[in-house]
Amino acid sequence: MHKIIFLGKLNQTMEFLYKIMCREYQVQFCTEISDTMQNMIRIVEPDLLLINIADKSELTQQDVDMLTTYYLHIPVIFLTTNELVDEYAEFCRRDNVHCMLRPVTTTSVKSQCDVLLNKSGIVNSYETKKDESKKNILVVDDGALTLRSVKALLDFKYNVSVATSGEMALKRMEKEIPDLVLLDYEMPGLNGKETLEIIRQNENTKDIPVIFLTGVADKHNIASVLELNPAGYILKPPDKEKLLESIEIALS
Repeated sequence: MHKIIFLGKLNQTMEFLYKIMCREYQVQFCTEISDTMQNMIRIVEPDLLLINIADKSELTQQDVDMLTTYYLHIPVIFLTTNELVDEYAEFCRRDNVHCMLRPVTTTSVKSQCDVLLNKSGIVNSYETKKDESKKNILVVDDGALTLRSVKALLDFKYNVSVATSGEMALKRMEKEIPDLVLLDYEMPGLNGKETLEIIRQNENTKDIPVIFLTGVADKHNIASVLELNPAGYILKPPDKEKLLESIEIALS
């Protein structure tokens, strides 16, 4: 059984998340980060760290230095705010750190844990050998079920990578630019529209075709998204032929 340590404040969201996570994982809390974190990590040898921080005083620079020096092999989910992402920018840019901005849902955090620990059945193609003859597609959704099903639909024809949040997608695009993005609309932290706006503002990513793959059918939301000229807008669950056709048109 995979082992996870929750670091930081024990609020209502974390308590509810614990009830869900402990069904599948061995979960332990460490509320006093500076005093006991290092000892607990040594003893438990976790497969993942989940850090819940709302204030700079809760995570000292010494704590950050320790994490970045000794524990680069452990994936980290960092539940935090925009301000603290800026404060700990170097830490947040590390490959093993995955930031999720509040407000977050327990479902989205659970999905992120599943993906990082390969519990979802999703293989991240950033970590496997790619077929250079195939185009690269990044699927962004906070639901592990959607990621798994879309990856299964496309794997025969494309290299498919996944991200469980807009923040995670943008971070991955800094390292490798995909040929196309399938983007969910409703996500905690950055939603699909906000994520697309950032993609369009970046000189390196502004021309990537983005297709919305979402359950949001509200006319106002659709209109606001269409102003950004996405390559398509497909409602969930996607029809395989329609999805493949939309991708082919966007890539051509």
